Amino acid sequence: MRNLWIGALLIGILIGAAGCPDAQKRSDRRERREAAAARKQLEEQKARRRLGHAQAEAAILQPIPNQLGFMVAGPYGLTATLTKEKSEDPEWRLHGKFVFNTAGYAVGYPVVALSKSLPEKVFVTFSVSPPADGAVVAQMQLEVPIDVKIRASSNASFTVQVATVKGSSK
Repeated sequence: MRNLWIGALLIGILIGAAGCPDAQKRSDRRERREAAAARKQLEEQKARRRLGHAQAEAAILQPIPNQLGFMVAGPYGLTATLTKEKSEDPEWRLHGKFVFNTAGYAVGYPVVALSKSLPEKVFVTFSVSPPADGAVVAQMQLEVPIDVKIRASSNASFTVQVATVKGSSK
């Protein structure tokens, strides 16, 4: 009986070593997800470093009547909606745009921070880099779209802010 068990164990090891195509696909998908998560985390870390000690200005959030969500209005012509389709959905969506009066502005990757309090407190910070002092820029209307998905409960409270970061291109 013990020999059968050892034999079965060895066969299992050999089959595992030979590789199961489904297991390999799952492993590849997991590696891609982990790599994407690592890239996102790196971008968020870079964005946090760019923010440094920049002054952030809070956007105004107003509830949308008969809907789970808010209208967002902020500096640099920020207009957006922060909505959730259904209360049981896991994610909120912050969707909108910045509107600048000249070229040369850059909007960095948003930093999303969640507190572990109840209800959750969610802070979304966008970094905006204006053109360098003395730079020659075109007089035009520049629209920069934003679309952020945020995993938070339906009763989370939100703060959206915009930080002006000088001397950075993004």
